[in-house]
Amino acid sequence: MARQAYGEAGITHRTAPAEDLGLTDERFDLAYYADTFEITSELGPVLDQAARALRPGGVLVYDTVTRTLLSRLVYLGAFQAVPMTRIMPPGRYAAARLRKPAELIVALEHHGLRNADICEFKPTDPRSLLRAVMARRQGKIGDAQIPSIVDFELSPGSRVHVTYLGFAVADQP
Repeated sequence: MARQAYGEAGITHRTAPAEDLGLTDERFDLAYYADTFEITSELGPVLDQAARALRPGGVLVYDTVTRTLLSRLVYLGAFQAVPMTRIMPPGRYAAARLRKPAELIVALEHHGLRNADICEFKPTDPRSLLRAVMARRQGKIGDAQIPSIVDFELSPGSRVHVTYLGFAVADQP
């Protein structure tokens, strides 16, 4: 997507396994981890790789899933276990890999990443998410069409119920 939007305008885009990026230290200004922290059982190596890949002052942007009863119902139940709404393979998410924001902040700091902000990310109307999941499950739409059906909103300062976005800054030497 970055290449499509910006071409080769001085942007280096890489995709790699989160546990082993295969990069030298301090190379990037920005790293984006989408749907990564909640599916890895080894968060430490993932954060170590992210911290090593960022230049001092570089920014790590992430989205992930918290650990609450509601997030378990959505991700472990509706998205994985309930046949009618299953859109993820069983085992992709596990309760032990879901992390509350405070836990993630501690883990980030342990790897030299200072968390700067966290914001709840949620559908404005949960019924629209259910409609989109059902349509996706029935093969009527693909993942790319979900945002046109579900209006998502950021809710800064509120308690995180299911998913959250955040960013952290790599320590200066």
